[in-house]
Amino acid sequence: MEDLWWEVKDSEEDGESHDTLGKTSTKPLVFLPDGDRIFSSERSSFFFNIFRLVFVCIFMLPFGGSGILLISYSIMEGIYLQACVGLPFLGVGIMFLYFLVNSFSTHRLRVLHSIDSLVFDSTFLSQKWRIKSRVLSDSLYLRYHKWTSTSTDEDGNTSTSTHHAYNIHGHSDPEGDWKLDISRMMVNFEHPKNEAAEIAENIGVEFRKY
Repeated sequence: MEDLWWEVKDSEEDGESHDTLGKTSTKPLVFLPDGDRIFSSERSSFFFNIFRLVFVCIFMLPFGGSGILLISYSIMEGIYLQACVGLPFLGVGIMFLYFLVNSFSTHRLRVLHSIDSLVFDSTFLSQKWRIKSRVLSDSLYLRYHKWTSTSTDEDGNTSTSTHHAYNIHGHSDPEGDWKLDISRMMVNFEHPKNEAAEIAENIGVEFRKY
């Protein structure tokens, strides 16, 4: 039964699917059993996606490309020690590539009472690349945590950043305490307290804020 509905790619309760650049296509309605819900990340505007794509590529292509060229040249010339110099550049490129894929992915939380399962997945270009699942009945509470971090640069300038984290906490035997991070699903919201409270209510657990 599980494969018949909740693993359908890009399916929504409203029967619509949106790609990462804002196009909309209509698909057959997918009906969920009573009580089951699919919560999805908010989609960014088309122009914001273009800006983010250009911004990331400005850093990803030079660093990643330089790393690949340097490593390839060093290996072809037999200078293997020099190839290590290109690894940091390649690492920076991969980091920005991950950020790009993560930013343009659709993140979903599936609260599946019918099969006692809690599933968080990320989909990029209709392909799931991250799936985390927990036993729904083992959930204890959903916690929202806000904190700030301060950093000082070499010129003495101080900057403060605010961070938001949303985690579903639970306990399973013999695994012990666990948490399911759903913060990525909330990234485009200013402060999605109502969304988080709705998720907690649907799961049947307490919503904690501290």
